[in-house]
Amino acid sequence: MKFARLTAPHLTGWVTAEEEPAVRACFEALAQVDGAGKAVADAGVPVMIWEGEGDPVHDRRKAFADANGIRFLSTGGDHLGMVFAHGAECDGNTGVCG
Repeated sequence: MKFARLTAPHLTGWVTAEEEPAVRACFEALAQVDGAGKAVADAGVPVMIWEGEGDPVHDRRKAFADANGIRFLSTGGDHLGMVFAHGAECDGNTGVCG
Protein backbone atom coordinates (compact mmCIF):
# COMPACT_ATOMS: atom_id res chain seq x y z
CA MET A 1 0.00 0.00 0.00
CA LYS A 2 2.91 2.35 0.58
CA PHE A 3 3.77 2.40 -3.13
CA ALA A 4 0.12 2.81 -4.10
CA ARG A 5 -0.34 5.68 -1.66
CA LEU A 6 2.77 7.41 -3.00
CA THR A 7 1.94 6.96 -6.68
CA ALA A 8 -1.84 7.29 -6.59
CA PRO A 9 -3.02 9.02 -3.43
CA HIS A 10 -6.24 10.08 -5.17
CA LEU A 11 -7.08 6.40 -5.75
CA THR A 12 -6.12 5.12 -2.30
CA GLY A 13 -7.49 7.77 0.04
CA TRP A 14 -10.51 5.64 0.90
CA VAL A 15 -8.40 2.71 2.15
CA THR A 16 -8.23 2.79 5.93
CA ALA A 17 -5.76 0.82 8.03
CA GLU A 18 -8.61 -1.57 8.86
CA GLU A 19 -9.29 -2.20 5.16
CA GLU A 20 -5.65 -2.62 4.09
CA PRO A 21 -5.52 -6.41 4.66
CA ALA A 22 -8.54 -6.91 2.39
CA VAL A 23 -7.09 -4.69 -0.34
CA ARG A 24 -3.75 -6.47 -0.05
CA ALA A 25 -5.52 -9.84 -0.39
CA CYS A 26 -7.16 -8.63 -3.61
CA PHE A 27 -3.82 -7.66 -5.11
CA GLU A 28 -2.22 -10.93 -3.99
CA ALA A 29 -5.06 -12.80 -5.73
CA LEU A 30 -4.37 -10.82 -8.90
CA ALA A 31 -0.79 -12.08 -8.80
CA GLN A 32 -1.97 -15.69 -9.08
CA VAL A 33 -1.69 -16.16 -12.83
CA ASP A 34 -1.49 -19.94 -13.27
CA GLY A 35 -3.44 -20.74 -16.42
CA ALA A 36 -3.94 -17.08 -17.32
CA GLY A 37 -2.17 -17.36 -20.68
CA LYS A 38 -4.43 -20.18 -21.82
CA ALA A 39 -7.51 -18.36 -20.53
CA VAL A 40 -6.60 -15.21 -22.46
CA ALA A 41 -5.67 -17.09 -25.63
CA ASP A 42 -8.91 -19.12 -25.48
CA ALA A 43 -11.20 -16.27 -24.38
CA GLY A 44 -13.33 -16.38 -27.50
CA VAL A 45 -13.77 -12.61 -27.46
CA PRO A 46 -11.62 -9.80 -28.84
CA VAL A 47 -8.62 -9.18 -26.58
CA MET A 48 -5.96 -6.50 -26.60
CA ILE A 49 -2.95 -6.54 -24.30
CA TRP A 50 -1.50 -3.16 -23.33
CA GLU A 51 2.00 -2.72 -21.99
CA GLY A 52 4.33 0.23 -21.79
CA GLU A 53 7.81 -0.20 -23.21
CA GLY A 54 9.09 0.40 -19.68
CA ASP A 55 6.97 -2.36 -18.14
CA PRO A 56 9.13 -5.32 -17.07
CA VAL A 57 7.03 -7.88 -18.98
CA HIS A 58 6.55 -5.84 -22.18
CA ASP A 59 8.61 -8.05 -24.48
CA ARG A 60 7.31 -11.31 -23.04
CA ARG A 61 3.67 -10.21 -23.35
CA LYS A 62 4.26 -8.90 -26.88
CA ALA A 63 5.70 -12.27 -27.88
CA PHE A 64 2.68 -13.99 -26.31
CA ALA A 65 0.27 -11.69 -28.15
CA ASP A 66 2.06 -12.22 -31.47
CA ALA A 67 2.11 -16.00 -31.01
CA ASN A 68 -1.61 -16.08 -30.25
CA GLY A 69 -2.90 -13.52 -32.77
CA ILE A 70 -3.87 -11.07 -30.03
CA ARG A 71 -3.80 -7.30 -30.58
CA PHE A 72 -1.03 -5.59 -28.64
CA LEU A 73 -0.79 -1.91 -27.74
CA SER A 74 2.66 -0.63 -26.85
CA THR A 75 3.08 2.84 -25.37
CA GLY A 76 6.09 4.79 -24.21
CA GLY A 77 7.11 4.57 -20.57
CA ASP A 78 5.09 2.25 -18.38
CA HIS A 79 1.34 1.71 -18.62
CA LEU A 80 0.59 3.23 -15.23
CA GLY A 81 2.58 6.36 -16.05
CA MET A 82 0.67 6.64 -19.33
CA VAL A 83 -2.67 6.40 -17.50
CA PHE A 84 -1.70 9.13 -15.07
CA ALA A 85 -0.29 11.38 -17.80
CA HIS A 86 -2.93 10.86 -20.49
CA GLY A 87 -5.88 9.00 -18.97
CA ALA A 88 -8.34 11.82 -19.62
CA GLU A 89 -7.32 11.84 -23.30
CA CYS A 90 -8.03 8.15 -23.86
CA ASP A 91 -10.99 6.80 -25.76
CA GLY A 92 -12.86 4.55 -23.36
CA ASN A 93 -14.02 2.30 -26.20
CA THR A 94 -10.72 1.65 -27.98
CA GLY A 95 -8.14 2.45 -25.32
CA VAL A 96 -6.35 4.70 -27.81
CA CYS A 97 -4.74 7.72 -26.18
CA GLY A 98 -3.55 10.85 -27.85
